Amino acid sequence: MKQNLNPAVAKVLKRLHYPLDVILLCVRWYIAYPLSLRHLEQMMAERGISVDHSTVHRWALKLLPALESTFRRCKPTVGRSWRMDETYIRVRGEWKYLYRAVDKAGNTIDFLLRAHRDKVAGRRYFEKAIDQNGEPETVTIDKSGSNLAALQALNADRETPIGIRQKKYLNNVIEQDHRAIKRRTRPMLGFKNFRCARIFLGGIEIMHMIVKGQIAEASRKLLPSSSTRWSHKDSSSYRRLFDPPSLSRQIHKKRMAAMSGRLSFRERPLVLPVHVDSQSTGAASRGPTCGVLMQSGEAAQARGLISASWRSASSSCASVRS
Repeated sequence: MKQNLNPAVAKVLKRLHYPLDVILLCVRWYIAYPLSLRHLEQMMAERGISVDHSTVHRWALKLLPALESTFRRCKPTVGRSWRMDETYIRVRGEWKYLYRAVDKAGNTIDFLLRAHRDKVAGRRYFEKAIDQNGEPETVTIDKSGSNLAALQALNADRETPIGIRQKKYLNNVIEQDHRAIKRRTRPMLGFKNFRCARIFLGGIEIMHMIVKGQIAEASRKLLPSSSTRWSHKDSSSYRRLFDPPSLSRQIHKKRMAAMSGRLSFRERPLVLPVHVDSQSTGAASRGPTCGVLMQSGEAAQARGLISASWRSASSSCASVRS
């Protein structure tokens, strides 16, 4: 599976020993939803997967830069009327500045985290955005003097100047778009260093663009051509990498079966489905949908009931481990 991925992504995943689906699931949930690392550790434990919160953090730091660079190469074109603004991000107890811009349709143009809010930072952001997305016709900003000075410095070197509008009410589009980023960064309670902040904010921005539908065309470009020999398992896993839909129960069952071969038999949670006869095992049901929990004295008998299913699941995931 990994040798068929994008080369940059495959290089990052080279020394990671967990199944790719589990890694992508943890990283995607962390940057897409307001969850902490310990929340993810508990959520994986409920699914029978033993993952430490620091492991999820390392996965994100390694994988997000490769995904961001891959998505940037296939990012679709945006409009030529930009709304630009900056928002505050706390790093090591100090406020840093995330420069962002959207077009009049609300599509994300670019983003850049800077330590200072001045003319140099504004000009650096505009140069990066223009290099990635082309030159705009007009740029709408608020009453910030540093952003105005940065645009004027850019226009001094151009034959066709960029139109500048300083109307605060026209920037409501970008002001409202900040909310999606702040909603995700608020549970993080700030970042420990500038590098981690830049990486995680890049992943959050990419996920926000996916939610807005900007990466739909990019995902189709990143999928291999029909002439490439791919198994059904590889194709579906690769598609979930770049087009992460809501996970169905069937996918959860497949991932649990794959991970069952990686966990020792004693580490697996003693949770049986509700249809198991509670009288034969001596367990008490927690409810019609919560399953049946085994007590310590009944563990051997419970393991005897489910040993056959675990063995079959372990044998079926040999290809995943390889």
